[in-house]
Amino acid sequence: MVRKIVIFLTSIFVLAWMAPHLSYAEPWFAWDAATGNVTGYRIYYGTSSGSNTHNKDVGNATEYPLVNLPLKEKTTYYFVVKAYNDNVESDGSNELIYTTPPAIDRTPPLTPKGVIAEVSGTNIILKWQANTESDLAGYKIYFGNSSRIYAPPIPAGNVTRYTIENLGPGKTYYLAVTALDSEENESGYSLEDVETIPFAPDTTTSTLKSFAEKMVAVTAKYVADHQSTVYENAEDKTINGWSIYDNEPTGAEINNIFDQDRLSYVIQFKGSGLLNGYSLRNDDGSNWQNSSQFVVEWSMKYSEKFNLFIDVKTTAGPRYLEYSPVNDDRLGKERYVHHGLGKDLIDGQWHTFTRNLQEDLEEAQTDKKVLEVNGFLIRGSGRVDDIKLKIR
Repeated sequence: MVRKIVIFLTSIFVLAWMAPHLSYAEPWFAWDAATGNVTGYRIYYGTSSGSNTHNKDVGNATEYPLVNLPLKEKTTYYFVVKAYNDNVESDGSNELIYTTPPAIDRTPPLTPKGVIAEVSGTNIILKWQANTESDLAGYKIYFGNSSRIYAPPIPAGNVTRYTIENLGPGKTYYLAVTALDSEENESGYSLEDVETIPFAPDTTTSTLKSFAEKMVAVTAKYVADHQSTVYENAEDKTINGWSIYDNEPTGAEINNIFDQDRLSYVIQFKGSGLLNGYSLRNDDGSNWQNSSQFVVEWSMKYSEKFNLFIDVKTTAGPRYLEYSPVNDDRLGKERYVHHGLGKDLIDGQWHTFTRNLQEDLEEAQTDKKVLEVNGFLIRGSGRVDDIKLKIR
């Protein structure tokens, strides 16, 4: 006979060697195998206790996903399982009651229409027609210097006009808008508009040629000084590049979620506090090997203690520059060099930090030089976003 029937939800576990996309949990049945000569099992179910108006033969399996049954959403069902062979069917198991959840909205809003861009000095004013979806949450602005190759998007809120300020003179910008609903479904890009910011008029006595040469030199220096390499901004809605390097105790998770305070996608860690560790490398798990940008910037929101490490290669070998929410710098002469970020930052609010890794290393080990930056590691449960390296 069937001993017992239970129901449980499967969970997604992200192992240290893989970074899968997230998926919704699905309900499953599971039951103890019956003793004796058993050919298979049948699931009986209906919408009232003991009704058993429907049944499903599942063969000799001892678990079965409810998604394979023709159940209606937001409906309570009553289930029992019976074992059978060629001659007889067993009594039913204990009855299990389960209410199906409402359907998940995965339908994105329509693509915004009527996108028009206007140049005003060094600003671009972007306008578009309002979407009419009842669950519309807002819009995102995308722009960049090549068609369909954009910087991280700007959350614009539920408006139909947005001004992008302080753009580069002489540069051409490609602009598009997407719509976002309350379930974080995002539409496709709108039709792209293209605008060029004009150079300011030359009011000096310099010739046009010398003015152009000066502008090119200034622009080149600005780009070289401010160009950054973004390793994580979460707007791709994946956790590519992330892994759990310390999964003891088990159950730690890495998720890509929408943060209402930041109005953008961020990376969230959930686990057993400082006992679990998470790392960011390249998508294939290799080190960054960045040998030209030694200033790191990141944003974080934590309500508990954490330890953050930047993996660097130095003239003395590997080093970990460690940062934690304390007021003192413990420094260190060996592999770990510690700096405090301040004990008041674990307040559940977003904070952004910029650290010069060469200066932080030299404060503890004056004769050592950073050669490469290879990764970002953190212990503790919280959220991070916009992890990048730059020259200054």
